[in-house]
Amino acid sequence: LFFGKSRGTSDGSNTIVQDNDRLFSMRIDGSDGTNLEQAAIIEAHVDGTPANNSIPGRMTFMTTPAGTQYAQERMRIDSNGHIGIGTTDGFDSAWADGTYGNTEVAIDGGGGYGVLHFRGDGAGSTNTRFSMGVGDDKFYMAYDDVDGRHNITVDGSGHVTFAKNLVMAAGQGIDYSAISDSGRTVTSNLLDD
Repeated sequence: LFFGKSRGTSDGSNTIVQDNDRLFSMRIDGSDGTNLEQAAIIEAHVDGTPANNSIPGRMTFMTTPAGTQYAQERMRIDSNGHIGIGTTDGFDSAWADGTYGNTEVAIDGGGGYGVLHFRGDGAGSTNTRFSMGVGDDKFYMAYDDVDGRHNITVDGSGHVTFAKNLVMAAGQGIDYSAISDSGRTVTSNLLDD
């Protein structure tokens, strides 16, 4: 199936589309005993400024919650490949690429691994990319893509490894913060042996 949209007003005309133009919509309805009502919608929109041989696009996926009449956006894949899931409209602008540079959440896998990646540029000052995943009977947490190491690994036997293959520098290790609770005070300690 091929779907095409032009802003032209006659058959065969080629007038350029604009940002946010809806290019495709597929609505799935069900009968409530009286009418056909929305259950789910899939749409495609222009997601940026079109140019010669380039139409940036996004996909949105909507479902209708119980007790309401209209579908609400649940997931969005934008033209940069960023995915928003589970917010009220499927996309939270506070997490947008334009707000934090390269903020990203990605799910992928291969070679027997499943991985969830988180990336943020710290408002442009600190580049941080962490991942967690499973494979080879291990659960990998806080994989540091910048420094190329697994900070925490849990194997199938429950053994926990911290910062494997890391030569610890001063100040690195497991930090037990100072506490004051129920009349006792514990000073801060760093387990780095």
